[in-house]
This record gives sequence, C-alpha cells and structure tokens, in this order.
Amino acid sequence: MIALITFTVLCTALYYGAARASITEPIWKRYPAFLDRLARCPACSGWWIGALLALYMSPVEGVAHFPSHPLIERALLGACFGMVLTPLGTYLVLTTLAYTTVPSDIEPSPPPPEEAPHG
Repeated sequence: MIALITFTVLCTALYYGAARASITEPIWKRYPAFLDRLARCPACSGWWIGALLALYMSPVEGVAHFPSHPLIERALLGACFGMVLTPLGTYLVLTTLAYTTVPSDIEPSPPPPEEAPHG
C-alpha cells in the first residue's frame, strides 16, 4: 500500500511540476505544440511518467515496489497505474489548492465604468 501511495505522489508531483507549476513556467512555456498537449493531459503524462517510474522503482533498497516481471511487463504495469492514478492525484492537489487559496490574494476586478446620462 505504501508503494502505491509513493507511486501516486511521485507521478502527481512530476506531472504537476512538468505541466503547470509556477516555478517551472519558463520551461513549460517553451514546449512544442505536441509536448504541450501531452503535458496538459494528466492521463497521457501519467502513462509515460508511470512507465519510467516503474522501471526505476523496482529494485529500490530491496523493496519490490513492482514485482520482478520482465522489463516490458513492468513498464506496462507502471504505465497503466500512472494513467489512472496521476489524474486522481492531480485532482486532490488542485482541489486542495482551491480550498486553501486566500481570497485576499486575488485582485479585485475594477468597477465597471459609469455610463453618461442620456438626454
């Protein structure tokens, strides 16, 4: 269970950091069109991030996060997990940010201009 939570947190953090985090804006603003479309979709990005994480996470410190399947099976399993879990983790992050945003941080819109009297 801890491996699944760790995998979800890592997929979500990598997706959010590569896709729309303010700190990485100078990087993702320069994405080519195809990469920008891929980065905006948490399921699409989760597929690739999950596959790469599954390949990396398997033999970490003797704990088998993913069973010792052949490389292709492990990558495919991670990709499927990443495709499902990354959007769920992203939803939790964005919902938390929406509920914890302080209203005073938002600039009020200017008042509408007054209309001249007709006559």
